[in-house]
Amino acid sequence: MDSARAIPAVNALYATGTWLLDQDRARDAVFVFRAMLVGAPSDERGWIGLAATHEALGQPDVALELYDVGALAAKSARCLVGRARLLRAHDRNDEAAEAIENAAAFVDNTDEALCQLVAYELAVTHGGRAA
Repeated sequence: MDSARAIPAVNALYATGTWLLDQDRARDAVFVFRAMLVGAPSDERGWIGLAATHEALGQPDVALELYDVGALAAKSARCLVGRARLLRAHDRNDEAAEAIENAAAFVDNTDEALCQLVAYELAVTHGGRAA
């Protein structure tokens, strides 16, 4: 597939997977996010979507692994934020702190929204309140 047609296809798969997840059709969303990642393995949205889908299916260990793989494959701080949030939800706070600190190392300082997200997550993970 040429790159000019690949981007709309990836975007369509992401939109479909997200819609399915929003409709409580996580089992169907798994297949869509997997297809997305076949075509765009470095797109963090696919890894985050697939991990969130496994969270919705009650498979937190699978989700954690997917966030890890996504962080490496997509060089994604957002995947590490997802990992930190899931760990924190399961009272694994030391591991959550490590994940969010690793996310801070990935942050591109030109992405203001991501900088703010990571700063917020650092504050929450370390017991503070974000401003």
